[in-house]
Amino acid sequence: YCLDGMTKIKIASLLKSRRADLGLSQGQIAAKAGCSVDLISKVERGLSSPTNPTILSLLKYYNVTYEEFLAAAKEDLATRVKKQYDTIHTD
Repeated sequence: YCLDGMTKIKIASLLKSRRADLGLSQGQIAAKAGCSVDLISKVERGLSSPTNPTILSLLKYYNVTYEEFLAAAKEDLATRVKKQYDTIHTD
């Protein structure tokens, strides 16, 4: 997925929070998903943009629906666009 830094951080926060709710370690997620702990760490810190097939696989192990994933990205995007709009249209 191609997302800017702030949106990646919003999604990262969602994934990290969900993993904590599930009581799983990054290592456990990595083992289930068949990827490295380093990748999981980077995704949870908003430092990596995995391919679409990888993120779809990860969402399953984080127990996050694709709709929740999109909502997190959309919410962040809407907030940023509103801020820009307000800045431009301030008297």
